[in-house]
Amino acid sequence: RPYLTLTWAQSLDAKIAGPRGARVILSGKESMEMTHWMRAMHHGIVIGVNTLLLDNPRLQVNLLPPALNLSPPAIFILDPNLRTPTSARILTEWTTHMHIPGQTTAARPTILCGAHMVWTARYRELEAAGAAIFGMQLDKNGHIPPQGLVSIFTSLGIRSAMIEGGSRVISSFLHAPKREDGSAMIDSVVVTVAPMFIGDGV
Repeated sequence: RPYLTLTWAQSLDAKIAGPRGARVILSGKESMEMTHWMRAMHHGIVIGVNTLLLDNPRLQVNLLPPALNLSPPAIFILDPNLRTPTSARILTEWTTHMHIPGQTTAARPTILCGAHMVWTARYRELEAAGAAIFGMQLDKNGHIPPQGLVSIFTSLGIRSAMIEGGSRVISSFLHAPKREDGSAMIDSVVVTVAPMFIGDGV
């Protein structure tokens, strides 16, 4: 049974982004180090495609002591319509390091898309750029259902994952029904609160 941790950073007035999702710095040095430790404690990281497009994150554990030689967790992108750009850093870093023996600074990204995108030209383009892609049945709103993600994790042997956002992904997991075994979808929630107010925002 995959153990799922839901995490986000927010302001004192409970915002995680600025107007229309504009990026706001809500993490300091200590909280970023904590995030990298948490990533290292999980087998996978999950983000939505909007977070990828807005932040172009690396999702690494490079703030941790190099002597630990920790491998980065697997990266999962929830992208129903395959909007992930081939220039995304998580893809270019993987293709740069994949042929270096003993290299552990990058993990191959996995994109979860709708079944309608399988074997399309866009699918082949992203696959050629280094992504592993899984097509799956979307929910009635055209989103990746949390239950489907849990099934993928089980099939891949991913025993734990940290869900980092963005807002729609966080909301979908907070409101998801129980798993097939009757247990809660989310096992733990970690919220970092920045000492600031955003006002108008997400």
